[in-house]
Amino acid sequence: MPVTARVPLGDPDGRSRWTVDHDGRGYLVIDLGDRLVVTDALCPHKQTPLLDGVIRDGCLVCPGHWYAFDLATGGCRTARDTDLRLHPVVE
Repeated sequence: MPVTARVPLGDPDGRSRWTVDHDGRGYLVIDLGDRLVVTDALCPHKQTPLLDGVIRDGCLVCPGHWYAFDLATGGCRTARDTDLRLHPVVE
């Protein structure tokens, strides 16, 4: 059964991304303007926090080792078998 959590729309500090903890796990919420993307808060490669990653060319780039994750699919453009988990968003 999927886990469901309420996430506030918009960060209170006006940032375009923020983290949410739910049931012992951290999630990263990214507001792309036309949609929200929710991922795990940590990079699957070395567990680096993704909050300060760079968004470029439709990807979230990890600040630790520069792995680039496609924000539409979660696929890693840098290394095989290192996909970022994307979580469904229901508005």
